[in-house]
Amino acid sequence: MTPEQLTAAGFQPCTSSPGPYWPGDAFAPLYVRLQGPGQPAIYVLCPLERPDEVVAFVGDWARPQRYCQGVVLSMEQLLRQLGLEEAVLVA
Repeated sequence: MTPEQLTAAGFQPCTSSPGPYWPGDAFAPLYVRLQGPGQPAIYVLCPLERPDEVVAFVGDWARPQRYCQGVVLSMEQLLRQLGLEEAVLVA
């Protein structure tokens, strides 16, 4: 996935850590998509050393509710791998 695809799906660059640490390159772009009130956020990290892969998780990185890592080509595939429905991205 590309930053443009993430932005089109409502993700924004994230400047603060979603937990005590996150994996991979500390300088890799991290994106966040906030959900409704009381719902955990969806985070996507784009490792600089593997631009075709993403690390994605829901909630706090130290205790993610859902997690996936690997090559992701589309938002639909990302949501499937996280076990989420496309409806979670509807504003």
